[in-house]
Amino acid sequence: MLDILTQKLLSWTPELADAFYNGVERYSKNGDLIWEIAPTGFFIHGCETAEYHDYNGKSYLLQFGDKTELYHKKKEFSDRADLAKTILIEKPTFIETCEIIGVTATYVEQQRPYNTYGIPFVNLISVTSSHRLELIKEIFSKAMLATDQFIQTIDIVNGDLTLQSYPTDLHDSMFYDPVTENLFLAGTIDLTHSREEFFEFFSGLTTNVEQLLELPNTGFQSYMIDIINTQCTILHYP
Repeated sequence: MLDILTQKLLSWTPELADAFYNGVERYSKNGDLIWEIAPTGFFIHGCETAEYHDYNGKSYLLQFGDKTELYHKKKEFSDRADLAKTILIEKPTFIETCEIIGVTATYVEQQRPYNTYGIPFVNLISVTSSHRLELIKEIFSKAMLATDQFIQTIDIVNGDLTLQSYPTDLHDSMFYDPVTENLFLAGTIDLTHSREEFFEFFSGLTTNVEQLLELPNTGFQSYMIDIINTQCTILHYP
């Protein structure tokens, strides 16, 4: 797989991306990524990374730069979550550096929990139906508990609450397994913020959640606050 991803990475050009998007202007940070469907998964590649994700939860990633510290830390978090039986985290199973045209790169193989790619959390909360409020209540209550457990995991693994090793928004890193009905964390998890910055973001989310989800005057904010105050250990409503 390393050879295939190297080929994908080196094949990317701005012209190829423009052709892929039929010349449509892109503004997202991921706007130049190209994807290809495979028999049991899909490839994504751009100018800095190339990835293959299998629907059985196995993934392969090649990216420029030495990212080994990041993935060893992710493995520590995953191992701790396994031990504590909290929200499970995608586990790096193989990590190494290599050189591509003289430039250091990192190659990683990972396995997602429950042997599935999972359904992205943001997709679930975007579903439009007559039961949307009930669905969001169910999935958000799990998300609050999962977030609470992940912050506890970071606290224990780091052993130092002052480190710049906390997330802000975890929604893009959360996935749902429809078989077990559990959430898990996977993909890139941005852990470059302070604990105080995390709680500042969480405070804003809690205060504005009905507007953000387009659920005004539904009582959802009160519902979420009750979950936080009665079931979470670290999260709190300011």
